[in-house]
Parts: sequence; structure tokens; C-alpha cells
Amino acid sequence: MSNTDTHNLNVATENGVFNPFPGLRPFTIEESHLFFGREGQSDEVLKLLSSNRFVGVIGTSGSGKSSLMYCGVVPILYGGFIAEAGSDWRIVTTRPGGGPIGNLAEALVKSEGKDISRDELLLQILVDQFEELFRFKKTGKETKYIDETIAFVKLLLQAISQTDVPIYMVLTMRSDFIGECAQFPELTEMINDSHYLIPQMTREDLRQAVIGPVSVGGGQISSHLVQQLLNDIGDNPDQLPILQHSLMRTWNHWIANNDGAEPMSMDNYEAIGTMEMALSQHANEAFDELTEKQKIICQAVFRTLTEKGNDNRGIRHPTALHEIASIAKADEKDIIPIIDTFRKTGRTFLVPSIENTPVIQSDTIVDISHESLMRIWNKLIVWVDEEGYAVQMYMRLSEAAMMFQMGSI
Repeated sequence: MSNTDTHNLNVATENGVFNPFPGLRPFTIEESHLFFGREGQSDEVLKLLSSNRFVGVIGTSGSGKSSLMYCGVVPILYGGFIAEAGSDWRIVTTRPGGGPIGNLAEALVKSEGKDISRDELLLQILVDQFEELFRFKKTGKETKYIDETIAFVKLLLQAISQTDVPIYMVLTMRSDFIGECAQFPELTEMINDSHYLIPQMTREDLRQAVIGPVSVGGGQISSHLVQQLLNDIGDNPDQLPILQHSLMRTWNHWIANNDGAEPMSMDNYEAIGTMEMALSQHANEAFDELTEKQKIICQAVFRTLTEKGNDNRGIRHPTALHEIASIAKADEKDIIPIIDTFRKTGRTFLVPSIENTPVIQSDTIVDISHESLMRIWNKLIVWVDEEGYAVQMYMRLSEAAMMFQMGSI
């Protein structure tokens, strides 16, 4: 393990200092005290939710949609933002994944371990990463999944419209998938009537997102490094996860190589590769820990978890372990150590994290933590391009074979 992987988020050192940056993954509800730079935006979302019992939170990849929900909206709800509920909310969080109805049912069952009753206080359903409905639709069992997608959307719409148990709903979705919603007219109308487009953070917002967590974590950071980070992120909104990852790595390098007397500096930042190379360098460190046999399987695993759409955009493809094993032509027992290498403490390249799910089972859904990994990790860029080229060649050969059968050539 490299010296920049030795301390994980929220693990305190002997002097009480802990790393307050999550890396690529979103902030969790328990980390709302570390969430800075989005002041006032949660109130705007909740005003729409209060008026319409529904709001679609839309933004680009990496704009912080999930973190805003978990660390902004949810804590305020528990504080009694909507008067008729007071502070007594039951909040259910789900992702569509490969089985949206089953995933929602499981989330409801896990929520306090009981069924919804008519005398239940207000319920909020947070459907995170709603665009997964459209990702999975393009996978193998397409007809079956399309049917479930339609049923899932109808279920959500019926839940919002019924009056027995007041249900409020928030959907988060990547803006580049908004056009996919047109196939559901009622849903499109609801999104048109009540949506919140995540605004781009200002330079001052970004400054707070850097120095706020540093202060809470008990650390120090030089003004020179703060300015450099702000310059490096520029006005690119999908750089936020890269910023968080770079800060996590910089912090860990600072802890491992400093007695705390000096603040985090440019030396620490440059040692981890800066925002330009930190993510790729970190992923390569994990890859280099594998044996030669594992490296071959690793390529197959990441090719399974990522794909390139017709419009050339990278798309995550969450997949159950047993399906990964089938596609990679490898045993599950040989794949698990590889996945664990990329999700271990201090690394957030794959989810579920090892903290949330210590042991992966055959039916565990594995996913990359963020699309930015596809854009920045140099090895994965090559693998995704190769996979995309192979798919294109297969499609061309299939079309040529069909035309030949029809006598066109």
C-alpha cells in the first residue's frame, strides 16, 4: 500500500486529525458536517419539493447531485423543513440498477425494518442516479427490463399522486440523459413542472469546499495550494470528484510525510500528481499490486463495468459478480481479490466500498465509483476504446452477414 493510502476518510490519527475528503464517491448523510460550498441550494430544492411533492435534481456528471441530496436536503428535512412532517421523516434511498422495482422494495424493507402503514409519518423516496434506468435498458435482457422500467416509472408516479400516505420524491439524474425521459409523458411533465438544475459553483464556493473540510478535519492548508487548486479546477463542473480525490490524496501524503507542524503545501500536491495525474497515478498503483494473471482478469472486469455509447460518452455498467465472472471467463474467487484491491480502504474506484460491504457475494452488484475514472485513468481509456472498437467491428460484420443473407452483396 502506498503512503498516500494509509489513512482513510474519517479515520482519526493519534492527534485527532482525520481525512475529511471522500475521494470519488459522493458524501454520505453522516458526512454533512464536511459538505461545504452549496449553501442555499438545498433550500431551493426543498421549496420545489414542498410545493409539488416531487423534484428532479438535474446536473452534469460530477456536479454533486448525490452529495447535495445526502448532505444538504436530507439533514434539513430531519430538521423539520416541511411543517406538516416536523422532524419525523422516513427517508428511503434507492438506485434503479438492474432491477429497479426489486431495489426499491428492498430499500423499503430495510428502512427501519418495517412496512409502510397508513399512520406512518411522511415518507420521502430518493431515487439516486435515475439515469441507470436507461443504461440497463441497453443490456442483455432488454425486453424484460423495458417492461420493468415502464412499471417502475408508473409505480413512482402513482406513489406521488396518492393521498393515503403523503409521499415526497426526489430524483437525481445526469443532464445528458434528460431526453430519455420523453418516452414517459407524465414523468416528463412532472420534471418540466418541478426540477432543479445544479448551478456551477463559483470560485468562492469552491474555496469553501476546500478550506471548510480541512478545518473540520483538524488540518491546515497553505493559501498558495488553495489558489493552485482553484486554478486547476477552472470552470469545469465535472472536475469536482477529481478535486475531492486530489485533496484526499494530498491530505494522506501530508499526514504520512509531515508531523503536522506545517500546512499542506504544493510539495504534497505535486507528489500525488496534481489534479491532472492524481487519479490515473492512484489507479495504476492499485493495478501494479496485481499479479500478471490478475492484470489480465482486471482488464476484463473493467471492460465489463464500462462502455462507450453511440454518442461516444462513457457509461457505467454496474454488473453482478457472477455475470462479471461469466464475461471475464474467470472464477469468482479469482475476481474478488482484484475488486477488493480497487475498493480497499483509501481507494474508492469500485463500489460497494469495503467498509459498507466487507465481503462480496455472487449477486453483489459491482460498479465503478464515478464516470471520471473512464475519462482520466490512462489504462481504462485504452481498454474502453478497444472494447468500443471491437463492438463496432462486430456490428459491421453482423450487418454485412445479414446483407449477404438477403442477397444485397
